[in-house]
Amino acid sequence: VDSVFSDNSGSNGGGLRINNGTTELSGLTFSENTTIAGSGGALYPNNGTLNGFNLLFVGNTADKYSGGAIHNNFSNTINLTDSIFKDNVAPANNAGAINNGDTAIVNLYGTTFSGNIAGKNKYGSAIYSTGTLTVGKSASGNSVFEGNKQLSYA
Repeated sequence: VDSVFSDNSGSNGGGLRINNGTTELSGLTFSENTTIAGSGGALYPNNGTLNGFNLLFVGNTADKYSGGAIHNNFSNTINLTDSIFKDNVAPANNAGAINNGDTAIVNLYGTTFSGNIAGKNKYGSAIYSTGTLTVGKSASGNSVFEGNKQLSYA
């Protein structure tokens, strides 16, 4: 049985905050996690490397800042393979799914983004990156971006 982080909340990394070192995650689900005035609704890695395989991020929210699912910043590196980001939201800021800032690095292989939402007048319905971003295919298939959007004016 895969592990699940669900219905959690925190200031940065509603489901999980990682500090320092190298972290390996496989077969996890992050569902309906929320930040309270923070970034990274599901996950906030800090100072290290995150290697993830077959992860599911669904329905996570960064309520005030960026990265509905993940906020990656500073000198962090994230490598994700065969993962899914669905229906994550940053209603007041950039990056419905992943915010990749500053000198951070994100490498995505065979990863799907669908239904993620960034805030009004904000950027990156799926990903917002001012760092290094690589998107490619894995042995199981291409990366896919579909149905991601920006909040519209009411």
